[in-house]
Amino acid sequence: MVKKASVRKRWKRVEKRHAELFGCRHLRDLVPAMYGRLGPYHGKQYPDWLDDMISGESKSGDDLIPLWMNAAVNQAIEGEHNFSMDGDGQQRIPITVLHQNRDSYDHDIVLIRSDIFREFIMPAMYALWKVMGMSWDADKKT
Repeated sequence: MVKKASVRKRWKRVEKRHAELFGCRHLRDLVPAMYGRLGPYHGKQYPDWLDDMISGESKSGDDLIPLWMNAAVNQAIEGEHNFSMDGDGQQRIPITVLHQNRDSYDHDIVLIRSDIFREFIMPAMYALWKVMGMSWDADKKT
């Protein structure tokens, strides 16, 4: 049986590692006053890590990522690789989109492997962010 303290340390390590990998700050390090005697967040939901553009949530667990989800992401990567080699030679970013039947397509989940996201998406996002001064508002979808 895993002790509760070691489980807590594990998810804290995962959050810190994700913040590091994505060039962000762990919220606990950024605003330590938010973690007073009343506990984290004081009942509010905040991101695990963030910077000026990215707000991240980390999830980890001992359960395996479902095989079908890994297979879908790997299929997107393999399909892109095969087509770029055999087709027009242009490299594209492989993504997988999950859709729940009878739900809005606006609620679909986009999956992309972390290394691909960091290598291709983040630099483009930062460049666009600086040029356009963009902002994200979930209600306005801008």
